[in-house]
Amino acid sequence: MNGAWPLSQAKPTPSQLPARMPSGPMRKAVRAPTMIIGTLGGMIGPTVEAAAVMAAAMGVAYWAWTLVYDVLKEPLLKPLGIKRGLDGFWLLAPVFFGYMVRKPSVALFGSLVAAGVEGIITQWGMSALVYGLLQGLGAELVFILFLYRKWNFSVLMLAASMAAIFSFGYDFFSQEQDNLSIGFNTLQLLIFVVSAWVFAAGLSRFLGKRLLKTGLLDGFLIAQDR
Repeated sequence: MNGAWPLSQAKPTPSQLPARMPSGPMRKAVRAPTMIIGTLGGMIGPTVEAAAVMAAAMGVAYWAWTLVYDVLKEPLLKPLGIKRGLDGFWLLAPVFFGYMVRKPSVALFGSLVAAGVEGIITQWGMSALVYGLLQGLGAELVFILFLYRKWNFSVLMLAASMAAIFSFGYDFFSQEQDNLSIGFNTLQLLIFVVSAWVFAAGLSRFLGKRLLKTGLLDGFLIAQDR
């Protein structure tokens, strides 16, 4: 062909031409939430389905936070011995969605969806789901302890702490951290827990209150806090 459009075919209008998709990780970031939600379609009720959409978006935020972490790790976090100082952000999903929906298993569900999206976008793959499972279970156990009835900041901090402990425990055994001193491991766990208080509990509280004022969360039990 010489590049001219065949006379026997109607030339498509610009609106009929396929949209240009981004490439690389950004393409995955665009497609991953759709893939996860598409898989879940028809399996869950409208309230949890809405939470799933938000959790998928949080998975993209997890990926973005990885970029922030990679930038700060070598020049700041490692020299100061606070590599765990930013890890609390990756515990946001189970705490936030448990706090927002206030129903059994939603903390675990939100954690798995966010981790699944992150695993698709990043190099973590299936290992992200392992972390999502353990972090979600940690937070879920705290919410079960209070029978899904108490949602003050102390409960959120406890849920974030338990998610951090479960996550750290997995790292301890899977990455041979038991070869390191007890003092070093204890310090890293404490940094992780404090980070979880700030990024998981604190940010969950902040986002919940802010979004509640907009009316976006009126369909969830968090609306009872008004």
